[in-house]
Amino acid sequence: MARFVMDKAGIEEICKSAGMQELLGAEAEKLCAQANKIAESHLGQLKIDGRHGGSFAPKRFGRPPYAAHVDVLDHTAVGAVHTNSKLGRLDHAKFSTLNAANH
Repeated sequence: MARFVMDKAGIEEICKSAGMQELLGAEAEKLCAQANKIAESHLGQLKIDGRHGGSFAPKRFGRPPYAAHVDVLDHTAVGAVHTNSKLGRLDHAKFSTLNAANH
């Protein structure tokens, strides 16, 4: 009877490979696009304190509120979406947009 022996170095090499990074990046970009789309629907509900008192709702994002990246760690690679601006952080804090895009 043959015995299966897992090659940890081989699995690690696959997990950190360029192909795996490309796949993870593509999936992270999909989630990012979804989060940015959801955030667009929140624009009228976001309130920012003005420089001279009062608050206002921005009409558009100066840059996308969310961005995607791939991190290569010691033993694997991970694709993720993160906030990309103050408005992104505000949007996520108020509406949990990344959680909504992830589910």
